[in-house]
Amino acid sequence: MVDGKLKAGWIGLGRMGFPMAERLAKAGVNLTKIESRPVMGSPWEYVFYVDVRFDTAAQAEAALAALREHCRMVKVLGRYRAA
Repeated sequence: MVDGKLKAGWIGLGRMGFPMAERLAKAGVNLTKIESRPVMGSPWEYVFYVDVRFDTAAQAEAALAALREHCRMVKVLGRYRAA
């Protein structure tokens, strides 16, 4: 078992926050933080940043796959052991 934290970001439309949070929950990770910032020059497009906690590496990979399936860009910003 790998108790860890993951920071990721993705680009999507403004209404993507809640649907993506649902997909993360279905992947078995716990969403601990979500932020959004507008993409300059692209009306109604936002960069979302999330922090999630996971128990296994498979959960983290499932969460990233769920994001990649529906987002234009997904980037892992960091993966850490939980304190």
